[in-house]
Order: sequence, then C-alpha cells, then structure tokens
Amino acid sequence: MNYGNKLDIGEIELLEALAGDDNVKVIVMYMEGLKYPGEGRRLLETLRRVTRVKPLVVYKAGRSRSSGRAVKSHTAALAGNYEIYRALFRQAGAVEVNNLMDALEVAKALATQPLPRGNRVLIITDSGGAGVQAVDNVESLGLVVPELPQELRSALSKSLPPFASTANPIDLTGSATDAMYKFVLDTVLPTSHVDMALVLAQMQLPGMTPKLADYIIEARRFGKPIVVYGISANEDAKAFKARLEDGDVPTYDRLETAANALRALYEYAIVRGLARPG
Repeated sequence: MNYGNKLDIGEIELLEALAGDDNVKVIVMYMEGLKYPGEGRRLLETLRRVTRVKPLVVYKAGRSRSSGRAVKSHTAALAGNYEIYRALFRQAGAVEVNNLMDALEVAKALATQPLPRGNRVLIITDSGGAGVQAVDNVESLGLVVPELPQELRSALSKSLPPFASTANPIDLTGSATDAMYKFVLDTVLPTSHVDMALVLAQMQLPGMTPKLADYIIEARRFGKPIVVYGISANEDAKAFKARLEDGDVPTYDRLETAANALRALYEYAIVRGLARPG
C-alpha cells in the first residue's frame, strides 16, 4: 500500500487500519521520515499498540546525510538522525531490517512460523563448508548454535554414518538422505536443547529427493520454527522448495537472509514475552 507524499494520510493511520485487519498477519513498513509536529510521539505510541497484536517489520530509508536530502525533496519529511529512529523502533518492538527485500523475506517467516522460546539454533547440513558459514551468520546476529550433549550425540550416532558430525551443526555430508534428515529432526527438535532449526539442503543425488520437504513440514508438529536454505537449481530442488513453501516452511537462497529470519522470530518472541534476551 503506497500513501504517496503523506499529504493527508501517513504511517500512523495505515498502521492502525492494518493492525485491526484480521487478514493481515505481518505488517511491513517502508519509512523515510517524520513530517509534522508531534508525529514522533504519536508514531511510537501507535507502533507499541501494533506490535502487541502482530509483528511489524520496518525498513528506514534515508539514513545517510545525502539520502536524507533526497527524502526531503521526495515527501518533505525530515529523515533526521537515524539513531533516533533506531531507538524508536527498538522501544516499540518493531523488527528492523536493512533493505526492503530483507523486509519481505523476514515477513515470510513471521507469517508462517511459531515464535521460539529461546535463541538456540539447530543446524542440519549436507555440506560442511555451508554449515560453518551458517554458524557464522547465525551467531553474528546474537543467536547461539549450542553443542549438543553427549547422550544426544550418541543417540544420533547409532543411526547416522560414522563419518557424520553430530556436534551441531550436524553435518550429514554428501551422502545425506531424506531419512537422515528426518531422523535428526525427529530426534533433536523435541528436546529442550534447541529452540529453532536451520536446514541446509542442496538436493544432492541420489540420496535426497523432494520427499524431504514432507518430512520437514511434518516436523512443524514440534512447535518450533524451521527455515530452509538451498541454492541448487535442478528440477528436484525447485520441486523441494515449492512443496516447502506450500507447506508454510520458508525457503531462502542466501544464508544471511535465512539467519536474519530466525533473528526476527527471536526478537519478536522477546517483544511478546515468550523468550528472554540472550
């Protein structure tokens, strides 16, 4: 919804309308700046009311001095000091992102996944290198990739190949199969050691097929958020991703975006009082 140059309607009016619309699960807001006296206080109060009932993802444009000039000529709004806006969003419980594409990708997770009770992430991968990168991306955002306790690792080792790593990230290697992923999800997700999952799956043949999507969708019964990362472009990978999206499991082509989606879920869980700051 585009409100033009804010001549007679702005963020506050639209936020109030969308907050009361039962067809809207998540609100994504692109914001340049404030325009009228007293608008900042009214916006903060409105944002607080909105985030009590549904997630709000915001991208603030016009952060730099030069872009602020462009904002002023565009809507006559004052971009102002970005740190002030940043503090406003934090106080209100909004989830802030760095670009509009990330806003849409994060909203996809907030619209489909349950909120986590903590910040501990289970990572399952069929590529050791991708697993290492996933850890870097996840932990750089304040989430945690905990090492699993020995008793749980022993239980995993009984059914996984001897060359698989069970510490977390769980690396099933290029020999991964659909059944291995299902076993790990069914064994680890119900435990109290993790709060959400990042599944990395490249549809490596012959062990992996689009059927894996059904196993991941079934794992939603554990009540923990799951996001999936994969960059393969073969037909099996396309079918895999399509089945996941149809089953309300978000898929991402960039690890940074997948990690950011988990970060957004955790941040909003804190806002709703379901999780504590890590």
